[in-house]
Formats: sequence, C-alpha cells, structure tokens
Amino acid sequence: MYREDILEKILHVAEQHNVLNADEIKEIGEQTPINDYLDSMDETELVMFIEREFDIAITDAEVENCTTFGDVVAIVDQRLL
Repeated sequence: MYREDILEKILHVAEQHNVLNADEIKEIGEQTPINDYLDSMDETELVMFIEREFDIAITDAEVENCTTFGDVVAIVDQRLL
C-alpha cells in the first residue's frame, strides 16, 4: 500500500469516527502537525481506530514520538510490510 493511500485511509477513519471533520481533512498532509488538529484524547482515540482498521498495534512510545500525520503513516507502513 502506498503512503498516500495509508494517509487517505487514516483520514477516512478519523472522519468516520468524528475525530476530524471533512474541512479539516482537506487541509491535512503528511507534514501537518498532529497537534494542530487533535488534542491528546482525540489522538488516543484515533490510534485505537487505526489499530483496528489496519489490524496492527502501535505502542505508547511510538505515539509519543509522532509529531506529524506522516509519522503515523510511517508506523502503519512499517507494520504492513
């Protein structure tokens, strides 16, 4: 799966679960800082949804090191290899 596809799927999951809205999603790319759109509670929820959607596990340490949406994409991409 390509990184663009992973990001698109992550954003789709975020919209489905009301973590992000459609207008926000249009503005988000891999370089977008997570903290610009999510507080820590929303971030935790999104990680749980991502884990379910992709059938992967993401550690708390990995989440703490994520500063951009691209960082999350990289983790998912690595798990899917």
